[in-house]
Amino acid sequence: MDITMAIMGLDLGTSGCKSVVCDVRGNYISGAYREYTAQRDAGAHELDANVMWDCIREVIAIGAADCVKNTDGREHVEAITVTSFGEAGVPVDIDGNVLHGIVLYTDN
Repeated sequence: MDITMAIMGLDLGTSGCKSVVCDVRGNYISGAYREYTAQRDAGAHELDANVMWDCIREVIAIGAADCVKNTDGREHVEAITVTSFGEAGVPVDIDGNVLHGIVLYTDN
């Protein structure tokens, strides 16, 4: 069986994340979107990193599964590219546990 490559793009934004999968010719294979909500409290604007990570894993899984389903198993994701808002980070402990929400640029 001739295996060809698919490429996944991920966009991680302040209100949701999305994935798009294309073949090497640029033909659309799949896409998924999951929304999450920023916590806005008395000037604090944060994202829950655990909720965001769950959404990211979902759009990756959907994109990868649709890639196989739509191409009879011949194409698979070989590369992933990511864009995100650049000012944020996720502090974690030595075991990878989230220590604090993702502080957004609109936070006071």
